[in-house]
Amino acid sequence: MSKSLLSLLACVGVIFSVVNAFGQTLEYSYNLPPSIQKKLNNQPSNFAPGAPGKIGDWNRPDKDAFGTTYSTPVWFTVSEGALSEVYYPRIDRAQTRNTFLMIKDGNRLIDERFDFKYTTVREPASLVYTMIGAGPGVKIYKTYTAHTEYSAVIVDYRIDFHSAGERTVYLVHNPAAESTPGGDTVQVVDALFGKALLNFQGDVRGDEPNTFKPFSKHIVAWSLPSSSAGVGFEGVNAPDQIIRSGQWPTPWDRAEFGNVEGALSAEQNGKSIEARVVIAFTEDANWRSQLESQVASIFKESYAQIVKPQINEWSRYLSGLVYDRSDSLAESSILVLKASEDKRNPGALIAAPAKPGIPWELGMTEQDYESSRRHIGDSNGGYTRVWPRDLYHKALSFISVGDLRTAVNVAQWFKRVQLRGHRNGAWAQNMWVDGNPSWQAFQLDQVGFPIVLVSRLVELGAIRYSDYRDMVIRAAEFILVAGPNTDQERWEENRGLSPNSLAAAVEGLKAAAWLEAQPGLTTDPTASDAYLNRATEWTTKLKDWALIKNGYYGDNYFARMEVGDSNGWNPRDHHMIFIHNKRPGETAYYREDRVLDGGFLEWIMAGLVSPFDPDFTNTLNLYDRHVSKSTRYGVGYYRYNFDAYGENHIGGAWPLLSAERGIAAIERKEDYRAHLQFIANIATPAGLIGEQDTVAVRPLGWSHGAYLLFKRSIADGRSFYIPRREIKR
Repeated sequence: MSKSLLSLLACVGVIFSVVNAFGQTLEYSYNLPPSIQKKLNNQPSNFAPGAPGKIGDWNRPDKDAFGTTYSTPVWFTVSEGALSEVYYPRIDRAQTRNTFLMIKDGNRLIDERFDFKYTTVREPASLVYTMIGAGPGVKIYKTYTAHTEYSAVIVDYRIDFHSAGERTVYLVHNPAAESTPGGDTVQVVDALFGKALLNFQGDVRGDEPNTFKPFSKHIVAWSLPSSSAGVGFEGVNAPDQIIRSGQWPTPWDRAEFGNVEGALSAEQNGKSIEARVVIAFTEDANWRSQLESQVASIFKESYAQIVKPQINEWSRYLSGLVYDRSDSLAESSILVLKASEDKRNPGALIAAPAKPGIPWELGMTEQDYESSRRHIGDSNGGYTRVWPRDLYHKALSFISVGDLRTAVNVAQWFKRVQLRGHRNGAWAQNMWVDGNPSWQAFQLDQVGFPIVLVSRLVELGAIRYSDYRDMVIRAAEFILVAGPNTDQERWEENRGLSPNSLAAAVEGLKAAAWLEAQPGLTTDPTASDAYLNRATEWTTKLKDWALIKNGYYGDNYFARMEVGDSNGWNPRDHHMIFIHNKRPGETAYYREDRVLDGGFLEWIMAGLVSPFDPDFTNTLNLYDRHVSKSTRYGVGYYRYNFDAYGENHIGGAWPLLSAERGIAAIERKEDYRAHLQFIANIATPAGLIGEQDTVAVRPLGWSHGAYLLFKRSIADGRSFYIPRREIKR
C-alpha cells in the first residue's frame, strides 16, 4: 500500500472515531454487536477495514426512468442520470442503491451522474429507455432495460470524446441488499468473463423480519476487461473516494457487515468507449454457476435480441386494451401502472418506486441498521408500499382501459390482506406487497373504496359476489361502527369528519347495499337496507355536520376538515386544526374554516350530489381561488392551502388533483382542457408523471391512474367514478 493511501485512510479513521465518540446521530449512528465486531477483528488483510461505514441516503425520488419486463421479477430506476435503486424479487425490496461510471480523462474526473445534461426518451410499447447526455468535450449515450428471460438489468453505454486518448473507466456499485441500510457484503470474484462484484446481505443473525430476510445474491459485471478492482465502506474508504483521491486501486477485495461499495476499472485507448453493464440476480443456492452463465449469455446478445422480446411482451399486453393509441402519455401511464404491480403478489401495486423521507425529504437517510433489521419502530420504505386508497384508483383506471384481469388481481389482494381481530374488516394504512401491515392508522376512505371496486367488477361480470361477500360485509360493518369519523383523512394527517372520507364511506355503503340486493344469491335484504339507510343518513347530514357558517370565507362552504369536539360536529364552531406540513416560519395551527381542499369534489365525481348544488358550487369557487397554484406548467392545485408537503417544505401542485378538478368540470359541463394540459405539461418526455410540480416522487402511480380516468371520463362525457351497470370494455 502506498504511503499516501495509508495517510488518507489514517485521516479518515480519525474522523470516523471522532464521529463515533461525539456524534452518533450525525453520520455514523449504529454500532456493531460484539459477535460481529469479533469477526471483524480477526479478518484477513484482504478484507476492508472501517465497518460499518457511513449511513447513507437513498437516491432522489424524482426518477428519470422506471422499467421492468412483463414477466421477470426485477425492476430498475434511473435517478440523477444513472442507475439508482433496483428491486428484486419483490418490488418493495431494493437490492441496490446506485451503479454508475466514473472516467479519468487526463486531469479531470468525469462522473456520469453530475457532469452531463440528459434527455430521456422511452422506446414505444416498452419500458426501455435511452438517455443522451452532453458534457464538456464528451457525449454519452445509454440504454436501460431488463431481460425477459433472466432477472437482470442491462445498461449499454457509448461514450464519445472529441479526441482519442488514454482513459481509465471505473464502474462503481453500492448495494442495498434486502432493503437494509447496512450489513451488506461486496466481494471481488473472478468469473468466466473477468472480474465482477458479488453482493448480498452478509450480516444474518436469524432475527430479521420477513421484509429483510436474505434470499438473494446479485453480481455486477461489464464487458470491459477489468484491470483492477476494489471494495470499501462508504464514508471511510469507499472506492469512489479512493478514485477521487487519485490513490486507486484499493488493496481489498472483500468488505462486509456494513454500508459497502465496490468498483471495477479498465484502461481504454481511443476516441470512443463502448461497454455493457449487467446486474443479475438469483435466489438459487447454486448462485455462482447460474449468475455467471446468465451474465455470459447476456454479453453475447445483441441490443435487438435483448429489447425485442420485451417489446413483444408489452405489445401483446397493450393490444388487448382500449385507449387512445395516439396518446403516448396514456401508453406510458398504462405501462408504469402495470410495472408497479408485484409479480409474486398480483394485485399489489406500490405507490411509487422511490424512497423519500416521510414527511417529505429529498434524500431519505437510511435507517439505523440495528433498528431496522429488528423492525424496531417501522422501517421507512418511502413510497415502495401499497396504500389501499391509491390502489383503488389504480384498479379503476385499469378497468377504464379494459384490463379487467389486473383489477381482479387487486380485488383478490384486498380480500387476502383484509384485517381480522383488531379493526376487523378494515385495511392497514399501508402494507408491504405480501400484505404485512406497515403503518396502521385507520382511514375511512381506505375501507369504503375496496367495496366499490368489488361492485364495479360484479357489474361487469368479472367476479362473483359470493366470492367476496365476507370481505364486503366485514368492511361495511366496520364503516357502520367507525364512521362517520376517520382517524385520518386521505392526506393522513388529521382526524375528524372529512367530506372526502365521508363520501368514500357513502360510496362503499351504497355499493354494499347494491351487492346485498343481488337476486339469486344468498344475500341479506335487511343488511342491504341498513347500508343504504346509513348512506342516505350521512348524505343528508353532510351539510349539518360540515357546511361552514359564519366562516373565514363567509357562509355555506366545505372546509378540509371538521375536527369537532366532545359535543360532535358543529360547522359554526371553528376549532383550530394542526397543519402537519407547514412552510418554514409559519404557524402550525389554523382555524378549520380557513383550511380548504378539493376533497368535496369526491361527492361530485362519484355522482352522490348534483354537480350544480349551490353549496358545492360556492366551495368550488373558493377552491379555485385559494388552493390553486400558478406554475410553469399551468395552474394546478395544492392538497390544501397552507400545505408545505414537498421540496424544501414549500408545497407543490399535484397532477392528480388537476385530474379530479377536470372530471368535476366534465360533470358541470365546463371546459376541462386547461386541467388536462397541466398534466401533459408536467409529464417528462419519457412519459413519467410525478407527485407534484416541484422535485417530488416520480412516477407516482396515482397520478398516472388519475390521468387515465380523466381521459376515459372525457371520452364518455361523464365521470368514470360514477357506477353504471354497463361499462364498455
